[in-house]
Amino acid sequence: MAVLQNIRNRAGVLIIIFVGVALFLFIIDPSTFKGLFNKPETNIAKINGEKVSMVEYKERLNEVKRFVMEAQQTKTLDAETEQQLRDQVWQEVINDYLLFQHFEDDGIAVSESEMEDMLYGAHIHPIIKQNFGDPQTGMIDTNYVRQFFETGEMDQRFVVITDYLKSQIRQNRKLTKYTTLLSQGMYTPTALAKADYLNSETKVNFAYIALNFKEIKDESVEISDADLKSYYEAHPYRFQSDERAREIDYVVFDITPNAEDSAIVEKQMETLHENFKDFENAQEFAKIHSEEVLQKPFFAKGEVPAGYGEAVFAEEEPGFLSDIFTQDTSYMMFKVADFRIIPDSVKARHILIEPNENRSYQQAYLFLDSIKQEIDAGADFAEMARIHSNGPSSVKGGDLGWFTEGAMVPQFDDACFYGKAGDMPLVATEFGVHLIDIQEQSDGERVAELAIVKKKIDASTDTYNKVYSKASKFASLNNTAESFDKAIVEQGLVKRIASNMLENDQEIPGLKDSRILIKWAFNEDKGSVSQAEEIRSENCFVVAKLTQVREEGLIDFEYVKSEIEPIVLKKKKAAMQIEKAEAALKQYNDLKAIAGNLSKTVDTAKNIAFNSFSVPRLGIEPELIAKATSSEPNTGIVGPIEGNNGVYVFSVFNKTEAPEVENYETQRAKISSTQKNRVNYEMMEALMKASDITDNRSKFF
Repeated sequence: MAVLQNIRNRAGVLIIIFVGVALFLFIIDPSTFKGLFNKPETNIAKINGEKVSMVEYKERLNEVKRFVMEAQQTKTLDAETEQQLRDQVWQEVINDYLLFQHFEDDGIAVSESEMEDMLYGAHIHPIIKQNFGDPQTGMIDTNYVRQFFETGEMDQRFVVITDYLKSQIRQNRKLTKYTTLLSQGMYTPTALAKADYLNSETKVNFAYIALNFKEIKDESVEISDADLKSYYEAHPYRFQSDERAREIDYVVFDITPNAEDSAIVEKQMETLHENFKDFENAQEFAKIHSEEVLQKPFFAKGEVPAGYGEAVFAEEEPGFLSDIFTQDTSYMMFKVADFRIIPDSVKARHILIEPNENRSYQQAYLFLDSIKQEIDAGADFAEMARIHSNGPSSVKGGDLGWFTEGAMVPQFDDACFYGKAGDMPLVATEFGVHLIDIQEQSDGERVAELAIVKKKIDASTDTYNKVYSKASKFASLNNTAESFDKAIVEQGLVKRIASNMLENDQEIPGLKDSRILIKWAFNEDKGSVSQAEEIRSENCFVVAKLTQVREEGLIDFEYVKSEIEPIVLKKKKAAMQIEKAEAALKQYNDLKAIAGNLSKTVDTAKNIAFNSFSVPRLGIEPELIAKATSSEPNTGIVGPIEGNNGVYVFSVFNKTEAPEVENYETQRAKISSTQKNRVNYEMMEALMKASDITDNRSKFF
């Protein structure tokens, strides 16, 4: 009884615990448990057993990014540049772990004196030539380079640039030393040089009959899955992969504006049109209300939008207001702000201040602005140009003479041709900051300055939600491979295919910023259907089905089935042509008679060597070349031979032996040169194949 009573007393606690666990299981997402027991990946790679942490990779990446941003004087990098730098750093990691970290043990190093020699000494490194050489002459001012690096080491702003350039030069030099050691170790035996000479200079002439595969129509050849599978199983070495890959089918649901969206924008434009009529400053109105403001809003008669050229230029005064019209996917209207003459040529002078390691673009601009104030106060422009300008025209007081449009860089041109005589604008170009004095302008073409108001017809929130709802419904109702395919047909949708997607690909061809779909494909099983994924840059939703999964090693038969079919088709055609040739060979031992039996002609090929790349009129046929050059003349008919493009029967009627030579040094030098040129590439290929590399980049990016 005491035991029963004890159980009764504890029952309430047990029930509470049970209910609590049940509620916990009910409210917790099952994926949470994966997080509890699966430790998140912290290494971006594992190379021959050594772990490469994400922290190390990011430190390297940030170093390169800092260099690029300092070198380009920018604070941000676009997505494409970011990806290029990630790929570059990945390759640097591979090189470091497979090669560079072992160089010190091998005695491969770069001394300080050697570094100085490559920076500004007698043996300038290509990286210095590329970054500091005059683009016109290729000449390098070594004193400037020395000053740049010595100053850079003391100026924190340039430490990033100088350190990075030095590290790249040092690594490149080490690699050059290593590959030089390897190339010097290459040896070409005399026997190999002799064989290559004989293979190049021994020539044969032969007569042949060709039975081309194209003579047999594809549809007349029966191919079964068993035929394809048989070839696949007999040639597994042809279907090996070093990388994982995926293939998807997908449908796109475009977020396109409808009639209601168009009407909303049109209504807005109608209101603006009324206000535009009486607004005095047309360009100011356009800046406030247009979604796109043109930097050069000048139009000749034939260039005025919507065919308004005649009407615009019929007016002598500004103020003409167009009706609302559509262009592409936008509503537009314009008002003539002014008429002016765009000159054929301009006479100008300038003062150029170049940014350098001690002066930024902003500082150059401020310095020139102070010079402009002095000139406005009475200082002589030409004298100021002779004292301060970094441009070659400084000796002439900055005078550039007369020039036509296109003679200068675009920013400089625009200021001179779209400004007015007497203006003195400050303009930044790739060369630095210019203070331009527009002295004179010639006669030119009359143009209209248009203040254009443009509003894009975008999909409304309601339209967006409807498209999302449609895409989501499609994904949820057709979440199996079979229903996905069936729904595409029933709904008349366009199925698109993305094949051979690799794990670290950033986008699917034709579908920008689609990395999310690639990551999805590598985390799902074959036949899975995705949810509706938004691709913002393409303004659409995408639903995908994973159709093929290819892992490392032997590729799945279904994945390569389409590749095998043309091979098997050719094999079957070859068997049919061989059967014809063999039947004729049993009856005749003369090429002309065989050709007559097969309704063919006898052709000839001359001066064919074992090293020949192709046979005239036949194409690349290595099997035929090998058989013909190894046959002796006048020894009968050889064949049938299965080639790349057909089946061949031939007879060698002449053979010219290679002339004797005293030695084979020329041939040996040619082979050695080829081998040395391939050392760098083949060395890395061999290292990569011999190494065990686990690439986890796709888990982070």
